[in-house]
Amino acid sequence: MTIDSWITAAAAAHPQKPALHFNHHALSYLELENAVGQYAGLLCHYGVSRGDRVAYLGLNHPDIFILLFACARLGAVLVPVNWRLSQREIAEIISDCTPKLMISDSRFSDIPAETGTAAHLLSGQLTRQ
Repeated sequence: MTIDSWITAAAAAHPQKPALHFNHHALSYLELENAVGQYAGLLCHYGVSRGDRVAYLGLNHPDIFILLFACARLGAVLVPVNWRLSQREIAEIISDCTPKLMISDSRFSDIPAETGTAAHLLSGQLTRQ
């Protein structure tokens, strides 16, 4: 059992109950469950599987939680990278964790990904960098 099962159980028991609040918008448990499934599918599309690491560089956003649960659903590990670090520090973290996929929000597209596969997260969709 992984932490994504919490969302599945909550969506079954309380589908309309708010799970996340962000910028005056609420995401219900059912919406969160659906988003986790969608992101898990997108991660699979990019070749992420059990044991892989997925690095994320971006500002605070509900997408971080969705990615966390989607990674857990696949048996992968989310590696959040602090956007306030220098490019050298970010490169060291990426080199150390060797992610299968490096995801950044579009504000950080100028930071080179030190990995074979890179993507941007835009409105719930992963797009190749």
